[in-house]
Amino acid sequence: MKKYKGFTLIEIVLISAVISGILIAVCNLHLRAININNTSKDKEEAFYIARSACEICRSQDIEIPDGIIFYADDNYELINKFGKIIKEVDINLLPQQSYKKYRIEVKRIDGSYLSGVKVSVFNVNKDELIISLVSIR
Repeated sequence: MKKYKGFTLIEIVLISAVISGILIAVCNLHLRAININNTSKDKEEAFYIARSACEICRSQDIEIPDGIIFYADDNYELINKFGKIIKEVDINLLPQQSYKKYRIEVKRIDGSYLSGVKVSVFNVNKDELIISLVSIR
């Protein structure tokens, strides 16, 4: 009787299943890393937007209307829009622009121990708060 050298069908199926499981796990880790990277990038961009808005509020000697809400995709758009908004006193709300990435809310804080401006940046798609900063005058 000849003895055949090689793998049986059962061994090949088992090895294929193990390799497939490992590849699926690696792909899931890769997708999770991409999602975490995108979330981190959004948080960093939102931080810069909020910080820029706080700096604009701190540097301008203009009375900022309470409850300004506007939408922007990045820091450059924030600077352009916010500069125009604070010069027009009668603007309280801008129309919702759901195609934008961030919703920025600016509120005056007039408390006994703290006065300034609170800037909150929200994700438009998820409608969740990303970051909130306070600029003290």
